[in-house]
Order: sequence, then structure tokens, then C-alpha cells
Amino acid sequence: MRQEQKSVIVVADTHFGLKKKNQVCDPAAFSSFLNFVKFLEKGGKTEISLGVWGSSEKSLAIHPPETIIFLGDMLELWDASSKSIDASTRYIVQQLFELNCRKIYVLGNHDYDLLEISGDYPFGSSKITITSEEATVTKGEKNYLFLHGQQFDSLFALPTWQFMSPIRHAALAFASYSWIFVILFFADLLFEIVYGIKGVVDVAVLALLGSISIPFLIMKFGRNVWNKIKTTKYKPKKAEKNAENWWRKFSKEKYLTGNFNIVYGHTHLIDFWRKADSKESLTFWNIPSWIRDHNKKKQVDLEQVFRHAFLYIHDEGCEFIGWDTKQKKPFLIPKEVILEKRQSGDLTRFEIYEIEDNLREIGWPQELINKWMKYNPL
Repeated sequence: MRQEQKSVIVVADTHFGLKKKNQVCDPAAFSSFLNFVKFLEKGGKTEISLGVWGSSEKSLAIHPPETIIFLGDMLELWDASSKSIDASTRYIVQQLFELNCRKIYVLGNHDYDLLEISGDYPFGSSKITITSEEATVTKGEKNYLFLHGQQFDSLFALPTWQFMSPIRHAALAFASYSWIFVILFFADLLFEIVYGIKGVVDVAVLALLGSISIPFLIMKFGRNVWNKIKTTKYKPKKAEKNAENWWRKFSKEKYLTGNFNIVYGHTHLIDFWRKADSKESLTFWNIPSWIRDHNKKKQVDLEQVFRHAFLYIHDEGCEFIGWDTKQKKPFLIPKEVILEKRQSGDLTRFEIYEIEDNLREIGWPQELINKWMKYNPL
């Protein structure tokens, strides 16, 4: 009997628990996606259209996973309360528990606090591995390396970002009562400025109030200010350089040679590029997030064009797959379209190529097509 084909499914940046004014997590969309994975495990059959991007085949069969890899920032352990995380994940965890495939959780910068529980744990009929290290998988004849991606971000070159976890713990220690300490802190600070510090007790009181108030204020206001800094904007060319420099150092330390597919998240954008020379060939796959963004007029599913997507790895290679949150079904995201977008930006001037019709033919939602044609990631 022929053994059933299996796949590897990779998702990133669900940020469960995140509930900000402009960004919120989307457990409902991810839950419907997990129902689809469970359907596959029970023998359900699904094929997605390849359209003009197919060669000899016009469709691609989606096989159940042998492994699901969670590529970091699955939990929002910087900006979310424990109650919000619990409400967002309680049913998700139950669904994951019911899946038979192996689970690998590679920690990112927003959930790095889970480092203290890294290791292997029983999880339903399989196990889950929580790790801060890079994960590797060989599928078919191809090698894959998985990491969250903050390693490519110059803002995370120093380990200072790891202080966000203890800052969050301190900020949440007194919940809404922290405002009382903030008022007392500024009142005491003003008093000390006007009348001067009289002794050790004054210093101790000010330090105590500050140790409670400052972390709370950082989480309440500082993060919003930081997120608006323009230097944090993703720059594809710079990302390429940083990623390739990282690989050069990492592969030397780990004694890795040959051809690799390097899969990461972190940027919340979809991206794809190749680097080849006489010694090796590298392919980089950047997976988008599963969060929703809001604007003033209406809720949109596709902030900066893409959300709700995963990487599907099978014996012959891998593909970006989108998840239609309304129709609750997958659709192909052609690599060629991503490369064309990188090179040309606004695609509305290329109507002669019938890109829009071709995308609609393979199941892209119209809202996504409209955004994709106009949005310029550069």
C-alpha cells in the first residue's frame, strides 16, 4: 500500500492576546484554519488551483501535515494581558491538542518569555517542542531552516529587547491600580524637585514608586510611540543584506553547507527571494502575520495587503498559501507574483498581462486583488 503523502505547514506571528486600537489578533480565522488541518488529518481531500502558474499540473493537492511549525510571536507577551491571551488561545490550544501531527514552536521576540519552559512536552497523541534555537527539516530532497527573523533586524542586534518581558511583568503586577502609583510617583517627583531630596527614605520611596510606574508607562504609551518610528519600516533590500550576512556567520558556526530554504516571519509582510553563487543556493521565505488591522471607516482583513497565510512544504518543494477568512478555504500565492511585486510595485499599469483575472481564477478574494495591485512594498 502506498504511504500517504505528508506535508510541513509553517505559520508565524499570530500575536494571540493583542488587542490594540489599530491591531488585534484573529483567533477566529486561525481556528477555522485549524479546522481545515483537522479535516485533512481525517482524510479530507483538497486541491488548490495553480492557474497560469501551473506547468504540467493545473492544481496542487494539499496533504495533511506531519509537522506544524509555529515560527515565533504566536503569543503577544509584550503588549497583552494574561486574561486577553487566555481568552484568545483557550479554544486554539484545544484544537492543537486534537491534531496528530508534531508541533514545533520556535520562539520569537514577542514570546521570548517562554524560554524558561523550552523543551519537549506531550501534546495529545504527539508532542510539542518549544525552542529558542533554529529548527531544521529535510523534506523531499530539500533542506529547510526555520527561525523567527528578528535575527535579520538591525534593531534587535543587541539583546536589550529581551528586557521587554520583565518590563511587562512589572507593568501588569498591579493592573489598573498602577495609575495610583503613577500619580504618587509624579507627585513625589514634583515634591522632591521643589523641596529637594532630604535623605535615604526619600530616595527609596521615589525609586519604589518609579519601579512600578515607569514599566507601566512604557507599556501604556512607550510602545505606541516606538511602533510609529519610521526606521522600523521593512526595507526589502536591507532585509536581504542582513539575512545573507546572518547566514554567512551562522552557517560557519554550525558547519552548514549546501542549498537551504530559510523560512522566517517577524516583518508581518510576505516576501520571497533567491541568492545563488558557485558554492550554495539560498531561498528566503518571509511569512506574513495573522493579525487584523483597523482603519477609521471599516475593518479590513488585509493590512499591507497580506495576512492569514502559511507556507506549505511538500516533497517537491513549497508554496505560499493564503487562507480566505470568509470562504474558509486556501488559495495559492504564486512566487512569481511576489517577485513581480518586488520589482514593479504598482501593478495596475500592467493590465496587459491580465494579472487581475489570473489571480481571480485561482481564488484570490477581490479585496485582496485590489490591494495587491496598488500597494507598493518598497
